[in-house]
Amino acid sequence: MASTPNRSTAITRRTALATAGLAALAMGLSQTASAQDKAPTAQERANMTVIDAFLVAFNKRDAAGVAAYLAPNAHFAAARPGKFNGLTDPKAAFDGFISRTKSISMVVKPGTTRAVGPMVTHERVDTMVMQDGSNLGSGTWFGVFSVVDGKIQEFIDFQID
Repeated sequence: MASTPNRSTAITRRTALATAGLAALAMGLSQTASAQDKAPTAQERANMTVIDAFLVAFNKRDAAGVAAYLAPNAHFAAARPGKFNGLTDPKAAFDGFISRTKSISMVVKPGTTRAVGPMVTHERVDTMVMQDGSNLGSGTWFGVFSVVDGKIQEFIDFQID
């Protein structure tokens, strides 16, 4: 006497494919998480050092020092997500901005810096006091940098508060 499969336990093609897809997704997520847990390579550490030094120059209000970390054809944008007008040449913008400040404090939140290949990201709190007493540029920012040959190629700041 042959038994017939119970419909409630039978595996359909759709169920098998969905299960396989979820398993692949889980494996991919675990690999991504483990990649983020890996120690940065020597090049990634060097790229993070470039970003740290760039911020030190900004905090000193040293426009020439800031410019020294930018590639000749660097691009920059800063705004709230979805409000960007496009990347621009940062050198003149940074020089003009720095000259209008009394003080600059850019502090990276501990544990937020990540590097993957040429990309470096971090979350930081910027406190700016302008010559007129306003706080233009102050807030919490998520910075995304691409570093090529020790110079910042692209720098995008997303204001998150």
